[in-house]
Amino acid sequence: MSAENGLFSRLVSRMGEGGRVRLVTAAGLLGILLIFAGGLLGEKKTAAPPAPDRSRADEAAQLEERLAAILSQVQGVGRAEVLITLEAGERTVYAVNEQTSGSRSESGSGGSPDRREETSSSQQSYLLIDGAAGKEPLVLVREGETVRGVVVVCEGGRDAVVRTRVLDAVTTALGVASNRVCVLQSGP
Repeated sequence: MSAENGLFSRLVSRMGEGGRVRLVTAAGLLGILLIFAGGLLGEKKTAAPPAPDRSRADEAAQLEERLAAILSQVQGVGRAEVLITLEAGERTVYAVNEQTSGSRSESGSGGSPDRREETSSSQQSYLLIDGAAGKEPLVLVREGETVRGVVVVCEGGRDAVVRTRVLDAVTTALGVASNRVCVLQSGP
């Protein structure tokens, strides 16, 4: 090791002041280049998620067709057409640890309190678990797209009893509230 130090010392002493600056600059640039190259080479490529067999629009269209076929079999409905609109986006619900504390105090003279004071505080934090990338929040529920609304146009849509049957069938089949379903009479 002393031979290496001696060689380095002789090289630096021969370079002079300008050579030393160039050597330090070159060493710095080499270090930056190695860091950059290490980032490119060490980057792990993750496999792309598998492509869905059908697009969401295709799934909605298939659902519309199936629902229209079922509704057409209901007494009095006749021929039916269905339009389903989806609310885009994914919603994730995480597990939360909630801690609450409170205190109550009363002050006054005699038997009745003149002043009452209540304080409470609440603190929430996500429950964390060990995941592939370190600590991750615990997921309770992941919900995909939801049905935003349904329009049913059918031959028997004028009759109140038929509208009620259609409304019951749609809300049951899709799990949506009745205020998100519209049943209409088809034109001549």
